[in-house]
Amino acid sequence: RAASVDTDPILPSFSTKEEYTSYLKAAGALPSGFAVGTATGNFVSVEAPAMGKLPIKATVIHLTEGPTDSWAAVFTSNKFPGCPVIVGKSRLSGGHPLQALVINNKVSNVCPGGDGIAAAELV
Repeated sequence: RAASVDTDPILPSFSTKEEYTSYLKAAGALPSGFAVGTATGNFVSVEAPAMGKLPIKATVIHLTEGPTDSWAAVFTSNKFPGCPVIVGKSRLSGGHPLQALVINNKVSNVCPGGDGIAAAELV
């Protein structure tokens, strides 16, 4: 697997699509031991079904060589964070190992019905 390289401060010019694609693949390669996946879908909010189907995107970053105790995180400073943020902060302060990140958008789980903490733990 090719090692990743930092992107140039100013994107260079490319004479062909292949040259550009090759540059992006080298700059976007993940370090050894990491894998990434993405998924898209739709959901209907239980709290507001009249909104219809809403789009959702998720990205998973996975440590392929097992969990690590060496990790850090940056969380929202919002005074009313969603359950995934509460779980993440708890894991960081508790020193729990980490093997994957699930990053979502459009679904903050701030006011879930039922047990949002349990749902966030399940993910």
